[in-house]
Amino acid sequence: MDTAMPGDGYDRDRENFKNNDRGRIWENGTDRFFRDRENGYDKPPQSRQYWTPEGYRRYDKERVDDNGHVRGVEDKSGSMTGDNDRKELEKDRFLLERGIVDHLLLRTVEGEPKSKEVRELIDGLARDYPDRFTHQIIPRRDAREIWARGLKREPSPQLELPGVGEQARLQKERQRQARQQAAREARLREQPAQEKEPQQRERENPPKSKALERDPLDPRARESERDPAAPPAVARERAEPTPKARETREREEAQAREMVDRLGGYLSDAQKAQVLAALRQERDNESQDVVLEMKPSRVQEPSMPHVPQRTPQQERENALARAIQERENARAAAKEAGLSPEIMGILGLNSGSPPKMIDVDHARTRAEAERDRSIHQKRERERSEREREGRHRDG
Repeated sequence: MDTAMPGDGYDRDRENFKNNDRGRIWENGTDRFFRDRENGYDKPPQSRQYWTPEGYRRYDKERVDDNGHVRGVEDKSGSMTGDNDRKELEKDRFLLERGIVDHLLLRTVEGEPKSKEVRELIDGLARDYPDRFTHQIIPRRDAREIWARGLKREPSPQLELPGVGEQARLQKERQRQARQQAAREARLREQPAQEKEPQQRERENPPKSKALERDPLDPRARESERDPAAPPAVARERAEPTPKARETREREEAQAREMVDRLGGYLSDAQKAQVLAALRQERDNESQDVVLEMKPSRVQEPSMPHVPQRTPQQERENALARAIQERENARAAAKEAGLSPEIMGILGLNSGSPPKMIDVDHARTRAEAERDRSIHQKRERERSEREREGRHRDG
């Protein structure tokens, strides 16, 4: 096993980060240091992965040309001593051997340990595929620069506004109390009237004056004193949010936009807008659960959990994802069968652009517009014929 260089600046830079964070920072750093995106390399979509007998393989970055040739990049910032590292290299050999991957670049850091099996696999790939496999060892001084560049792309921690955390906790407590109250009221309505004790019936339907004298804080007492022309308290709260509510909504909106921006070029503008709309809908659903003032006469029966329905846009995106995956599977099977690039081109497997999907709503709208236009033209022709016949009779 290789010997590491413990305790130097590179180790100190990374020691307080989790493995997932280390991988993300390292990938972003190598992207800026080696200008991967400018050279056509980017993180592949989640659906793009390659089958091997050892399981599917997916690379950190890759570039696919118009002929379907794949050039992959695998970035390793630390040691390669685990069973997963060995399996990944075995998958790489299979993909290079079958021609599914045209070239693979493996980047490792100088002095980071590698197991004996990993070293043998790397040496074997370099020996058997000298023109298609490259092992790049990054000096540790460059590794520190790469890490620093990746760290700059990390989002700054969000600071909680004063009082926002306490407000959120109070809101959850109000939600819990409202749910308990609704459940109690529902059980009382289901109980037969003759089984209720007289005191319970009196509490449910007290005389108006006695109710107000007994409990001036009862919501029904406040309701009786409210101006009938005034809007309900819930409606006023939604129309005129408090400053804290506005601050909370603005902070949540900024966090949502920052999360979408971090996805970079992996989403289209339409997909970004859809993600933001979905996040806003989730916040609206949560806010609707808060009962600011509850009237017992308006307490509803507990309802079944809401199951969100997929929108037509989501259905089209899911269909597109399935079409892309099916094309990738067909492309891998064609390469494994030894089909030439020309035949693969005839089959439509060399294209890197997304499959064309039919927009059913748009097509239906176009068809209806064309039908209306045809009807209008037919009526105009009939009207013209009638006018000509009338002029002929008059003449």
